Amino acid sequence: MKFYSDDYEVDLDDHKSLERRKKLLREIIPKKAVIHSTSKSSSKERFSVRRKILTLCAVLTLFAGCGGAGSREFDNGGPIRSESVNSSVESKVSIVNPAGEDLESRIMAPEGYIRTAEEKGSLGDFLRNYKMLPDGSPVMLYNGKPRTYDASVCVFDMYLGNKDLQQCADSIMRIYAEYLKTSGREGNIAFHLADGSLCDWNTYKNAGSSFESYLEKVYTYAGTFTMQDECVKTSIEKLQIGDVFIKGGSPGHVVMVADMCEKGGKKAFLLAQGYMPAQQFHILKNPLHDNDPWYYEDEVLYPFTTPEFTFPEGSLMHPTYLD
Repeated sequence: MKFYSDDYEVDLDDHKSLERRKKLLREIIPKKAVIHSTSKSSSKERFSVRRKILTLCAVLTLFAGCGGAGSREFDNGGPIRSESVNSSVESKVSIVNPAGEDLESRIMAPEGYIRTAEEKGSLGDFLRNYKMLPDGSPVMLYNGKPRTYDASVCVFDMYLGNKDLQQCADSIMRIYAEYLKTSGREGNIAFHLADGSLCDWNTYKNAGSSFESYLEKVYTYAGTFTMQDECVKTSIEKLQIGDVFIKGGSPGHVVMVADMCEKGGKKAFLLAQGYMPAQQFHILKNPLHDNDPWYYEDEVLYPFTTPEFTFPEGSLMHPTYLD
């Protein structure tokens, strides 16, 4: 049996789809019931548990994940544009530089704006120097297929893998993990899992695990729900690169502030996301103005609309991974 969405088809008999369903289930079903029963129950009881889980899998495959209640409606293959005030931004030169090889050189600051000062070796410096794929590259899914609807401006040259695991929160956790690893702070790489336990890289490293195997463990048992618990609320006035707009749970979604600039005390920022199914991390367009991906401070009204998700008030948060 198959179900179809805008970006992909889901075959309920396909093992890759099952991986995704298991991941979703781990956030909402007690750990003992996800794969098997650990109690000495009868075979009839175990079959009943499995049947209920498989039924819920089919439902979740249709309705859960990075999309859901906050997702944008779709019309002819793309999200319906919201009725909104006209942006005051009038760029006289192209914002996107096709020849730029990293984020800072690929996307120019808007006219009159200056990028915020970020210390060398900071997360902001790390993101600005992150390599981008060639201009015009589509966002690719984990299975090697391009997305049907593409809301990206440019795509990060980030490892994805061939499993349906590195989705929205996972991509952002990977950014933080890569940053800590390359900045000589890999001992600080740690994420809480759905059962409340702390999954730290040092323990897995000392046991001989690879970095990718460790991250797959995190992706499998963590998500927007756990990430939200590792964040504190913030405001536009205190905005930093690395902050997120997040709605935890299943369904849920998260996008990250990937860069910032200022003009006369007013901020503008770029947003980056992964999505579902697992896909390449990318800079998002701003649905208010097609040719300018920057989100301007005066445009941040709630509910806050991005191309594929609408975030409620209180969703702007600061992850504490570096604190």
